Amino acid sequence: MPNRQCQVLISDVFPEFLPPQVLILGERGIPFAKASNLLGQEFEHILFDARNGIHLEALAIAAGTLKVGGRSVCCFRRGKI
Repeated sequence: MPNRQCQVLISDVFPEFLPPQVLILGERGIPFAKASNLLGQEFEHILFDARNGIHLEALAIAAGTLKVGGRSVCCFRRGKI
């Protein structure tokens, strides 16, 4: 069975090269406050934009929606971890 993968990206800018059909949570995607709307869904690729702070409940929800074999990327601003 393929494993799920999580990568950490340290960058002040939003990634430009994203796979197709990526779920984006954060400033440029679904707001953290609306993450609960994702419950019951599955996603192959997730980008969690934590460059302006991290929302732990939204991160937990995102992790629960990741498909087996999927990839999650958490993006942090330099000095904000």
